[in-house]
Amino acid sequence: MKKTKFPILRMTTAKPDSATHEAKTERLETDPFFEELNFIDQYLSCGHARGRAHSRAAVLDGKPGYFFVTSVDIGKGFRRDCILFSTLVDADIPLTNFD
Repeated sequence: MKKTKFPILRMTTAKPDSATHEAKTERLETDPFFEELNFIDQYLSCGHARGRAHSRAAVLDGKPGYFFVTSVDIGKGFRRDCILFSTLVDADIPLTNFD
């Protein structure tokens, strides 16, 4: 094993015990979220999305919104990239496990 002057800090994550999320991006005019998804895509195209990278409109666990990547403070001066889901209405849903 190669020794380095500065140790490499690696964050480890435990496998989540929470429920699996269900997401979809496909849409039909018969989809109950058709109008909301089109609105979110227009919102994103105008540059209103949060985070460094973002997706197109999607439905996660029955809520329309979009995924985005951002950096959050995890304590002790450390920041970590994570994936969040924004519904534009409710609090963001974190999809990255911080344990």
